[in-house]
Amino acid sequence: MNNKVGRPITKKNRVKIGLSLEGESNNVLNKLTILCGKTKSRIIEEAIDLYYEKEIGSRKHKNNFTELSAMENFRNYMGTNKRS
Repeated sequence: MNNKVGRPITKKNRVKIGLSLEGESNNVLNKLTILCGKTKSRIIEEAIDLYYEKEIGSRKHKNNFTELSAMENFRNYMGTNKRS
């Protein structure tokens, strides 16, 4: 087995995405990492969870949606769920 030194390229159950921020958004994210002691990834993951609960969760409750995956709910919410 070949163990290499350094950070792994991939992590189990995680996906690497590209994200580009500039200006005030980047400044706020940097301040949050310092204030909260969390990584940028963790802050973004928690923000997505909060946004989902606020937008999709409340909408699901109001409209009694059937149980769908998070992505299906998001696509329905954004009006981009095109089925073949």
